[in-house]
Amino acid sequence: MGIPKSATKARKLAKKRQRKREARKRRMEKGPRERNDDLLFTHGPSPNQPAGKMSDMLTDLIEPYVDEIGSSEELNTFLSLAVHAWNIALDDDPSNRARRIEETVQNGAQPGATQEGLRAVHDLLEELVQRKLERHPRNQRAMIDYVAEEDGDGWYIQVISTL
Repeated sequence: MGIPKSATKARKLAKKRQRKREARKRRMEKGPRERNDDLLFTHGPSPNQPAGKMSDMLTDLIEPYVDEIGSSEELNTFLSLAVHAWNIALDDDPSNRARRIEETVQNGAQPGATQEGLRAVHDLLEELVQRKLERHPRNQRAMIDYVAEEDGDGWYIQVISTL
């Protein structure tokens, strides 16, 4: 008794899928490849950028301060500061970073903010910049925006970033 046609066809399809997976794996192992002289297509993480989700990196950046955050409004304010700090840390020049921290504090100051409050925000930004430089020194992707949503166990954070 022969093998039914449907089983033969299923085996052929399974082999075809396996060949495609193996080809995809080989392409990903090769890394970047050039096309049309102008475009760069990459498969997998860029060799110049460490792999990882930006939301995980943002979460790691704020991890020591999480216990101090009580409400969703506080979380969004803190995430906004952390995103600014991350992007400031991308600047190689320490004097530019210091200037950008000061600009961020001044531009974000609420009317009636005390000097003590402004100093606290300034110090926090400096700490976050330093933490980014220490924990993620090779990552040069800028954070563009984020979304934080409360789920049953905590917060779900998504980050939009450059490549």
